[in-house]
Amino acid sequence: RSVNLADCMLELIRCAKIMSTLPLDLEWDDVDFYKHAKSTFNRHFCLMDTKIHSLALFLHPYCRHLAIQQVANGRSLNFFKTAALEIANQLKYSRSQALALTTDIETYYVGQGAFSGGQADALAWWQTRPICAEKRPIKSLAVHLFSIVPHSADIERIFSDLGGIIQSAKRCDLTIPIFQSLAMLRANYRHHYHLYLKS
Repeated sequence: RSVNLADCMLELIRCAKIMSTLPLDLEWDDVDFYKHAKSTFNRHFCLMDTKIHSLALFLHPYCRHLAIQQVANGRSLNFFKTAALEIANQLKYSRSQALALTTDIETYYVGQGAFSGGQADALAWWQTRPICAEKRPIKSLAVHLFSIVPHSADIERIFSDLGGIIQSAKRCDLTIPIFQSLAMLRANYRHHYHLYLKS
C-alpha cells in the first residue's frame, strides 16, 4: 500500500539494468529465448512508461534528474511541463495555477528553495514542503500523483466480497453509484459484525 507510481518505474529501471548486464553463454544458453525475453521486457517497459508514470518519477525528489537522463526513455523538461499541464487541466486548475505550475517545475528541477534536498518517501516529502499548495500548485499535483496506489488488490477484494451480490444474472448491469453503495453497505455490515463478535 505504500508503493507509488515512481516506485513502479524505479523497479522497472532496476530490472532493465540487470537484464542489460546478464551474460550470454553461446555454448549453453538459448540465444533465441534470451533475445525474446529482452524484447518482451523492453516492449512491456515502453507500455508501462506512460506520461503519468514518467511524471511521477520526475516528481520523486531523488529522481528528478534520472527521469530526464534515463537511457531507456529519457524525457525533456518540456515533456514534463506538458504532462503536468494535461493532468492540471483534468483537475480543473485555473489559468494562473497552470502558469505557476510550469514555473514550479523549472524551480523544482534545479532544486532551489523549498524544493532542495530529498527524501525516500516522496509523498511525505511533498506534504512537508513549507509552501502553500494554492500558490505553488506543483505541491498539490505531486501529492495527488503520489497518493495513487498502483495496484488493484483493494478493488479485487471488494469484488470478491460482493461476489454473490453482483455476479448474479439480476445484477449484471450495475451503475457505479449503486456498486459504491453496495460496497459501503457491505463494509458497514462487516464492521458492525466484528464489533458484535468482540463484545
